[in-house]
Formats: sequence, C-alpha cells, structure tokens
Amino acid sequence: MSVLIVGATGTLGRQITRRALDEGYKVRCLVRSPRRAAFLKEWGAELVTGNICYPETLAAAFEGVTAVIDAATARATDSLSIRQVDWTGKVNLIQAAKAAGVDRYIFFSILDAEKFPNVPLMEIKTCTEKFLAESGLNYTILRPCGFLQGLIGQYAIPILEGQGVWVMGNTAPTAYMDTIDIAKFSEFYLRLFQRQCWICPDSVILPPLYRAEFQVIVCPIQGETGTIGEFGLVLPDYPRWSGFQADAIAQLVSQAIRAYQSAQQIQSFRTEVAELQHLKTLQNDFIEALSHELRTPLTNMRMAIELMQRIATAIDDPEAPNPQVQRLEQYLKILQQEWHEEFSLVNDLLAFQNASSGSDAMPLNEVRIQDWLAVAIGRFSTQTVISIQLERTSESISKLLVHLPTLDKTIVQLLTHLNHANPDLPIQLRTFVDAQNFCISACCVADTEEVLSRRRQNVSNLRLALLRRYAIDLNAKVTVEQRSGTTVLTLSLPIRTA
Repeated sequence: MSVLIVGATGTLGRQITRRALDEGYKVRCLVRSPRRAAFLKEWGAELVTGNICYPETLAAAFEGVTAVIDAATARATDSLSIRQVDWTGKVNLIQAAKAAGVDRYIFFSILDAEKFPNVPLMEIKTCTEKFLAESGLNYTILRPCGFLQGLIGQYAIPILEGQGVWVMGNTAPTAYMDTIDIAKFSEFYLRLFQRQCWICPDSVILPPLYRAEFQVIVCPIQGETGTIGEFGLVLPDYPRWSGFQADAIAQLVSQAIRAYQSAQQIQSFRTEVAELQHLKTLQNDFIEALSHELRTPLTNMRMAIELMQRIATAIDDPEAPNPQVQRLEQYLKILQQEWHEEFSLVNDLLAFQNASSGSDAMPLNEVRIQDWLAVAIGRFSTQTVISIQLERTSESISKLLVHLPTLDKTIVQLLTHLNHANPDLPIQLRTFVDAQNFCISACCVADTEEVLSRRRQNVSNLRLALLRRYAIDLNAKVTVEQRSGTTVLTLSLPIRTA
C-alpha cells in the first residue's frame, strides 16, 4: 500500500511518517523543500517536490498512491496566509486526490472546530470538512485537540526567554495529546482501510475504546464505496481467532450493515414519495381553487359582453345608423378580443401547471402518423378557422408508437403559438424524416418581421414553454430557428415501432 503524507515535516506529520515506515508501508511525502525534508528521505520515505497552493505541482505526487494522509497546516513563520494554505491549498489537494482516484483521504481537523467560527483556522477547518464530505472521496476526518509538543514553542520557550504569552480569560479543561499517539491512530486505520482485520494487536496502537486485557479483534465494515467503519470484539477466555474467522465475521457484519442501510434508504425513499404525493395533492387543490378564482371573473366578463352585444343589436337601426351604437360595437369587439386572449392565457397557465411528468407510464398507441396528422390539422383548422397548408414527406413511415392525447395537445399548442404571433397569416407545415426522428416543421412566412408587444411576447414565451413541456412527455424535442425574419418551430418525434 502506497501512502502520500502531506505536511510530513510538521510536528504531527513526521510522527505519522515514522510510524508508517516502521509498519512497512511505502511512504511518499509531498514537500516544498527537499533540503529541509532530507531527514525523511534518510528514514526511507520518497520525496516529491510540490506545493498544495499550486495545483499544477501535485499530479506527480499522486501517481500510484492508495491513500492520502493530510496533516498539513499553515505555520506562523510561513509567508503564505492560513486561508491560502488551509483552504485554497486543501481544495487543490482534495481535487487532485479525486482526479487521481485514491482509495482513502485522511484529514486532520481540530476538535469542536464548528463551535468557534470566529477563530479563522477553526472556521477554515470546518469548511474543509464540508468540502471533503461533498467531494465523493472515501474519507476519514480525525479531530485531535492540542498537541503536547506545541506547548514547548507556545509557552515554554517564550517564558524562558522572558517574552509574553497569550492566555484565555476563562479556564477550561484541555486534554493535550502526544503526536506519537496520534500517529498510531493513523496506522490503526490504514490497515482497516486495506480491508484487513486486527487480531490481538499491540495495545499501544489501539484507541482507548478497544484497550482490554483480553483478546481483541477489530474488523473493518465494508460499504459499497469501501471501508465505512469498524467494529471490535473483546473475547475473554476464548481460543485465539484465526484470520479466516475474523474475515468471516467481518463479512457477516458488513452484509448486515449494508442490509440495514438499504432498508433505511428504502424507508427514506418511501417517506419522500409520500411527502411528494402530499405536495402533489396540495398543488392540485391549489390549482383547482386558482382555476375557479381566475375563470369566474372571465366568465362574468364574457356574459356582460354578450349582453351588451344583444343590447347594441336591439337598438341598432340599419336604416338610420347611429354613430354611438357603431362606436359601442367597436368597443365590444375590442373587449371580446381582450377576453379571448386573457381566457387563453389563463388556460395555458393552468395547463402548464397540470402538465404531466410521467411519460413512461403513459399508454402508447400505434398510429399511422402522416394520416393522423392530416386529420388532426383538418379538425383544428375547422374549429379555429386558421388556414393551414401541409406538405407531407414522400418517405415511407411505418406506424409509430406514441401517446396520442399528449401528441394532440402538442400539435394544438404548436399551431396556437404560431397563430398568436402571426394571426393573419396561414401556417405552413412540412413533415420529413431526420435520422431516427419524424419531424414536423411549422412556420408563418411574413414579408416583414412583426415586433410583438411585451405582453404578447410574454404570452408567446409561456406557450413555447408549455409546448416544450408537452414534448418532454413524448420524449421529443422542440427547436426554434429564425430564418430571414421567420420563426420556424420543429417537433422531432423519436421513431418507435411495435
């Protein structure tokens, strides 16, 4: 197993390096100054020159590396700031590890870092933990407290030299740790990450939880992405276990944990589905109430217009035209047109909200697409008095599998969208085959490009969004092109046959 140690010249890093070499690991150290790190090479470590603040220098260090132990941090004597080293540098390092595909990333943070966001280093450590957790790497975060070795430089030497030291205004118990002991924890977990069990290991490398006077077995718990934890067995008055027995119980526990995780995921999924169904019900209730609130005043408006039209017709005398009555009829015509646009807009808004997203569950119909399209266009033209010209492809098209109600809504929406932009022009439709798609292209050829008002442009955008939403349910695609001032809409249907 090849281990890359970052920060190997530091107080903690050198202890980890020494311990990993003693246990037979192949150790590589990323160092900024090979001269200053010469003692690591004398111990047997391979040195690679690089700087975590410069990502282009990191690739060589990760070649053939299985795990990374990150014990680097900024020093008071460094020219670079804490943010440059402990945030920017760590982001570079984690991204390089991700790109290299290392099996495990071990990061040394600080105990209770999240409780002190006002301390820059602790805030950065907390942010780095979150970034590592979201990186997709298999990772372990160790959170030691203060180092005993640090007391020498922080307090002992300044006091001996008569210099001032920083102390807190209040007192709190602090459990300082020896970096030699922390390095043992790294060795302990590295073996577990290799999917190997500890059988009666030396008590000095065991975390305090596992220390006992009896036989101790510590085995890794394997998840889908690697080692996700460990479990220990303390076995008094029991024959010494073999490696086969330890591996067997490790596999059994790992399978049980994975089964439990799967059950938890299924339960979580069911809960999410139930919540989504509840939200869907609330949405439907809201849309139903909204539909009533929007359509009721429009219906009243239509009834008032029709009533006023009847009154205008009753008082109009063809033999003696009344200018005021004629002006009233013009106003009513404008109101009727405004009502029709508002009513269409409300219907489009509600249709967009009600658009289905479950196209896979829709029953598919086998249809002769060219014949069906001609009938659908003729029906639409008759109902709307919109002139439509259809140019059919000469290529032979077999029957297609498609959800007819959704296709019908899509064609209606496509034609309505074009007519809204150019109400006085005929619509030209053309069908053709492109690769594995049956395409329906539609446009209105205009001599001059009309500039739509903001309101009409908003309505046009809404209808185009609804058209694309329907196309999704058909597994189709809608493209919009501008050709010499003419808007061309093309619906590409995948050719699916029985």
